[in-house]
Amino acid sequence: MRAQLIPVVLLFNNVAANSNLTISFSSPGIMWCLGVDSGDSLGFSYDVIPDAPNTTSNCIQAISFNDNLLSVRTSASGPASNDFTLTLQLMVDADVKFIQGDCSLNNDAVVLAYFGNGSPMQWRNGRISAVLPPQILNNRGVLFTVKGAKPGAQVVIELGAPEGEVEWTLGPDFSEALGVTLYSDDGSALPLSTLSYGNRRILVRTSTTGSGTQDFSMVAFITWRPTPPLQFRDMRYIYLKTQCDPSVTVYAQVGNTQPQFVSPTNTLFVL
Repeated sequence: MRAQLIPVVLLFNNVAANSNLTISFSSPGIMWCLGVDSGDSLGFSYDVIPDAPNTTSNCIQAISFNDNLLSVRTSASGPASNDFTLTLQLMVDADVKFIQGDCSLNNDAVVLAYFGNGSPMQWRNGRISAVLPPQILNNRGVLFTVKGAKPGAQVVIELGAPEGEVEWTLGPDFSEALGVTLYSDDGSALPLSTLSYGNRRILVRTSTTGSGTQDFSMVAFITWRPTPPLQFRDMRYIYLKTQCDPSVTVYAQVGNTQPQFVSPTNTLFVL
């Protein structure tokens, strides 16, 4: 049976300095890999996604992975506690529905593991497991990071496609799908007064209270339907563009591709 690729995002929190971290899988039919052969593929990365922790220095001394083992060594000269993000992909046999393995961490550390568009698994030191979400071909998650929004600012994100039909959706149709998610980047109360989520347009207005700039992130989802003359191949690209104040910056990451700045004119993203 044909293997499938599942993008994985690993959010490490409270990792001690000068420690060895490992994630190993014992289930057959599963292996770490770099992903698809595409220039926009995120592949194997460290703190690349738009909402990764704003660290001033690299806390990793060494990192490696092979078929079923991911190993990280943190630096002895770094902070006592560290947060960072890794991305990889899993090559999974088509009949594999879950994974099991072991995680080696310091006792205070936590790993949030995102598989595809599924809700995160929380892993700590010891045995780990995860139920793998189904891969829905015509659906992608989009991670937006909005920075520099002043109180009362309005941010509009518009969706389009060079061919075919595309629209925003609430998420893939399966149990424990992640769904539309909004959160503040620093853990404070979400600085929003208005949210409008339509077929082709998302509007967000920040709260008028407070001072300074307000940063937040959002996970949205798109779905698409090929139209003539695309009956025999899938869509490849979408357009995103923003309407907001010049001081506001919006970054987007579609699926497991490289994040990029969204401009006021159509910006091309690979599906």
